[in-house]
Amino acid sequence: MADCIGERLIELQPSSSGAYLLSANVHAARGEWDEFAQVRKKMERHVKKVGSLSQIEVKGKDHVFFVGDRSHPKVTEIYGLLRETLLAPMREMGYVALKEVD
Repeated sequence: MADCIGERLIELQPSSSGAYLLSANVHAARGEWDEFAQVRKKMERHVKKVGSLSQIEVKGKDHVFFVGDRSHPKVTEIYGLLRETLLAPMREMGYVALKEVD
């Protein structure tokens, strides 16, 4: 039943990740790893990833940062301030970086 629902949802909304994830998770729960991989590959072909961003307002001016974006004129100062003020408390809470930021 879940297979049929997942396939129908994919037909109705082929660019939405939700149906693909539902279908892939059903296959994973059943141990159907080949089918799981097929659904994930299909999703990669049809679903466009949207980059993450952060936004902050400083002195009435909005600043937007996209993941990996280093184009802001004060990027060195921003990352330095983040390291100085946030990194230690985050590590105390258990944060472990997957990749160190310059």
